[in-house]
Amino acid sequence: AQSPGFEGRALKAGSTTPRTTALRYSGARAASRRKSAATARAQTSNRLRSTPPTPRPQSAPGGRNGASGSRSERPREYLERLGCGFGACGVSPELSLGIAGHSEEEGHTMYEISCALRPSESSFSPTAWSCRKRLCHLREGLHDVIKESLGDAYASHFDEAPFARYGGLPGTTGRLGAWLAVLTRVLNSGVLSESTCAKVLHFLDAPVPEGRSHQEG
Repeated sequence: AQSPGFEGRALKAGSTTPRTTALRYSGARAASRRKSAATARAQTSNRLRSTPPTPRPQSAPGGRNGASGSRSERPREYLERLGCGFGACGVSPELSLGIAGHSEEEGHTMYEISCALRPSESSFSPTAWSCRKRLCHLREGLHDVIKESLGDAYASHFDEAPFARYGGLPGTTGRLGAWLAVLTRVLNSGVLSESTCAKVLHFLDAPVPEGRSHQEG
């Protein structure tokens, strides 16, 4: 009969236990996972190096609402560059506004506003243009500005032409048209301050005639 020591030596020399086999398989799987992870990291790194950086979106000219003119410019200077020197020559400028329609753009309703301005200065020619605005911008850039400027007198001017409701509900275009018509009368009557008139024209992207630099006035 063979001694236990001889059996142990034989087992080590030519056989494997279930535990040894499991350890070998486990090690092989771990090595395979490490290799796969390294390959994936290398592929990701290569893709990142080969992908050009995404350019940052450019801001609209004149700020969030695309208004023209300089925010640092004084209201009177801005108005004079438009030929709208209120009271300077005894003739007030005349602005007309209307809704030309609306369209969908990137999930938002854009309202097209037709504008025309007859300057008070005789050396300036009448001009017409259009701009496209969202309802929320019209509320913030026109309605809120006019309401703050007029204070308690706002209701007496706009009581029969309430501004459009939130959410772009049916009838929004008609409400905006009626409200803009009243705004036109209020602005042309000289009730609004120079500062408020400048804000209105700035918001509406009123084009400054060529050759009228910031320093001119």
